[in-house]
Amino acid sequence: MDDNGTSLAELENSVTEENPIAVKSDMLGGDLTNEKWREYEFFVDDDSDVVCIYRIKNPQKLFIRKGGTTHRVLDAKGVVHCVPGVGQQGCVLRWKPRKGTEPVAF
Repeated sequence: MDDNGTSLAELENSVTEENPIAVKSDMLGGDLTNEKWREYEFFVDDDSDVVCIYRIKNPQKLFIRKGGTTHRVLDAKGVVHCVPGVGQQGCVLRWKPRKGTEPVAF
């Protein structure tokens, strides 16, 4: 669920022919330009209350794959952040696509 209370399923359903984000894969996309930032909390371990917070400033586009365990967020600087889905353990992977290429092309 994002800061606006939108679930992944709702985001998947919000992508329509009128509101598409074109990607060269089976991923769907959505517009995040209404968000100033987006945060994710990760617990350090199951026995701890220590939380790591990962913040993405100025998110622009969201890329999701139905049934996937991660999603991708493109920020205003062109960096792509690959984030584990809710309930998944892991870390965030980020990259900057080469000029002239799609931010997510698989």
